[in-house]
This record gives sequence, C-alpha cells and structure tokens, in this order.
Amino acid sequence: MKEPTKDEIKQLIRKCIFDIKFFVREMIIDPYNKARGTDVFITRQQGEALEELQKLVLDKIAGKRHDILGISIMSGKGTGKDACTAWVIMWFMFCFENPKIPCVSVTADQLDKVLWAEITKWFETSRLRDFFTLQADKFYRKDVDPDVRGKRWFAFKKAANPRMSQEEQLESLAGIHEDFLLQVLDEVSGIPNVVPEKLEENMTQDCNLMWMIFNPMHAKGYAVDSQYSKSHRWIALRWNAEESEITNKIKHKGIEEDYGRNSNPYRMSVLGLPPVTDEKTLIPWEWIQDAIDRELQILPTMRLVSALDCGAGGDNSIIASRRGNKLFPFRKFSSDDPVKLENWAGNYIDTEEPDLHRVDTVGIGWAIGGNLEQKKGLMVQSCDSRRNADNPEMFMNKRAEMFWNLREQFRKGAVSIPDDPDFKNQLSVLKFDTNEKGQIFIMKKKDIKKELGGASPNEADAAAMLFYEDDNFVSMFKGYKQPELNYEGTWMY
Repeated sequence: MKEPTKDEIKQLIRKCIFDIKFFVREMIIDPYNKARGTDVFITRQQGEALEELQKLVLDKIAGKRHDILGISIMSGKGTGKDACTAWVIMWFMFCFENPKIPCVSVTADQLDKVLWAEITKWFETSRLRDFFTLQADKFYRKDVDPDVRGKRWFAFKKAANPRMSQEEQLESLAGIHEDFLLQVLDEVSGIPNVVPEKLEENMTQDCNLMWMIFNPMHAKGYAVDSQYSKSHRWIALRWNAEESEITNKIKHKGIEEDYGRNSNPYRMSVLGLPPVTDEKTLIPWEWIQDAIDRELQILPTMRLVSALDCGAGGDNSIIASRRGNKLFPFRKFSSDDPVKLENWAGNYIDTEEPDLHRVDTVGIGWAIGGNLEQKKGLMVQSCDSRRNADNPEMFMNKRAEMFWNLREQFRKGAVSIPDDPDFKNQLSVLKFDTNEKGQIFIMKKKDIKKELGGASPNEADAAAMLFYEDDNFVSMFKGYKQPELNYEGTWMY
C-alpha cells in the first residue's frame, strides 16, 4: 500500500476536523476491530459527547463561545468514558498544529493504569502510528523539528496529588499555554478544587478548553458544580449507565439488590448521580470518600484496639480494629454457633494481641463477652450501647455518643478507613436527630436496615465500638491475663 501524499494527508485531516466520528471510526476503531476480531462501536452517549466537542472546538476557532470552559461528563461506571477520552486526545493531536494536552488526574497510578493504558490500547492498532510516538509519560508528533520533538505537539501526564500543599499544586500546573490547548481532567471529583481552578488560568487563547470526566464520588466540589451551579459555563453531560449499550446490566441488578435503587452506590455507580446527603446525615459521603486509605502517621507505640460485633439471625459477626486512627480491613465470621464465635474471637485475640478488645454485650454477646473476659483478662471490655452516655447532656445514650465520636474523626479528617463497599454504604445512610431534651440520638437499627435493603450495619457498629471510650481508657496492661486463683486455706474454700 503506497504512502499517502502530503495533499492526501491534508485532505484527511480536514475531513477529520469536521467529522470527529469519522476520525474515530476510520483511524482508530476499524483498525482495532480488524486486528482484534472485536466489534467495538461508538455508543450513543460517546457519539453525543464527540459531536459536542467538535462543535465547541470549531466555534472557538471561529472566535465564539469563549464563555464555555469545555465538556463535563458525569457518568456511571462502565460507560466507556475513558475510551472516549483516549479518542478525543488522539483526535486533537492529529487535527491541530502544535497542540498541548496536559492530562491531569488525582494520582499517577490513575493516569498510568487507566488513561494512559487506554491510549496505548487504541494507539497500538491505529492509523496514527506513522505520525506519533507513544511513551510511558508522553505522546508526541514524530515529524517535527528534532530540537522541539516531545516538547511541542504533545500530550503528557500530570498527577494532581491531593496531599501536596496548595502552593505546590499551583506551581506544578501554572504556565501551560498554547494556541491549541486541551486540558484533560480524569476522575476530577477526587482532585482538589484548586487544580481545575488553576487550569482555567491557562486558557488564554481562542481554542483552549477542558475535557472533564468523572464518576460522582463527592456531593460537592468543582466537578459537581460544573453539572449544576456552574453548568452555564460548561457543556454538561450525564451518562446513565442504564442507558448505555455496553454496560453490564446484570451487575447493575446486583448493586440494586445489595444496596437498593435509591442508595448512594447505585446513584454513583449506575445512574451517574452524586451521593445524597442532608443536614441530618451523620457522616457525609465526601468525608467517607476522603478517608479511604488516608495517609496517617501511625506509631508502633499506638495502642491496637479491636471490637467484636456479635451477629445474630444470620448476620455476620465482625471484628473491627485500629491502631491510632487507622482502621484495618474487617474480619467476618458467619456462624450462628456462639461457641464457634467465641473460639473465633479468642483466636483473634491470641494471634493479634490487641491492647483492648471490646465486645458488644447486647443479645448473644452477653455470654460471649463474659466468657472472653474470664479467659483473656481485663483487656476484654464489655460494651453496652444502651447505657447512659458519659456526656448525658449531649447524648441520649452510649450508642449516640460512640457513633458521634466516630463521626468526629471523619469531620476532622483524622481517620483512615479501608475501601469496603458495605462499610461505606452503611456509614452513608446513618442519620441523627435531637429529642425534646436536646440530646443527640442515632436512627434506630431497624430503620438503618430498611435503608440498607434489609442488611444489618454490622461493620459500622463494630467501627463505632472502636470509639466507645477515649483512648485514655485503653488498658495499659498489654496481654494481661486473669491469674489463676487458689482458694485453699481461705474462708471461701
């Protein structure tokens, strides 16, 4: 097959500029399907977004729509937004001269394993290989002056680390300017607001815009604002995964059965809607999301505290644990046999040697807690959520107080939690209110179970028990065992 002439390439570029879907089909998808034996196609949602982008770019070139910052796509999971983003980057690279395309995400890992992997997937079989070079951190045009190769006409990765200071964020993102500038923000709901706000300042030329995709994991922030309060500055699109031709509807049904159609997991993962919170929500979803795998300084001298929530009626029993304010993955036990449950908890204590192990003594936990305390000593603490709070003026009972103690760790950004879907959903449905005395109380467990579609909030209960008392109450006698007593020679014998 003979090489195309310069005129033929110019005609092809012109055709692609004015027909972005032609570009995606002819230059990317068709070669991919031929090489892989697949049947990939542009979905309705992807097609709408591509057409909106093409219109916006052409209008900006013509000096119009300067007030529009770009395209914002809020989406459920599995809709092909990452594939569409890869196609957009390749289109902008192919069609316009000397573009700059900074690709920003919350972590380098997200860029490497998701966005860059997606670009690599489509580029390997595309008709762009003769024009571009794709490297681990850069995607650039081949046939440019060697002195500027890889420095102009290129796309590059830029991780926006939320743990960096605001000054560091601003410094790393400033000064990115070009006539053709496409700033790609991947999973922007997890990026600090200062990042996209700074990127707006880079948009000084006519054809400068942003392409922003995200799964709405937060109820507030720059990303969600682009869909609601500031939607007049964006072309705002929402991709409902139920309406996509390529999503797994069986998986959607599973999420609905596990959490309910009105639950936050279903809203975010399927409907592409932000989580719901209100003034009575105990722990807002964004606090929960921000706490996942948060980096905390954990010292070896910090006490290991654990708690056993005893399941009944088919519910799992849960052991939660923390060192400092870092919560570790939950341990689960599914037997209703109290002897087996007691042995399981005892084996955990012997293996992990917590400084303090709390046991829920409401229901079947009454006997288990007593037996464990007799066998393991004073490091076992019985916990009854029905008793009076230590601060009775503020809390109706101990249950309200310990859940509020847990809430405060989230509010202060002082807790790190595992990425456990059940735990996150349980926390998100908790509500609080005040009674006629002004005391705080937590919604009843039966009402929580209704919100959870019948599931019991065992992980949340166990986590709250970790904050049943202040850490000053943690036993100073690590591994303390109740001594064997010899009553011979005493009046008790």
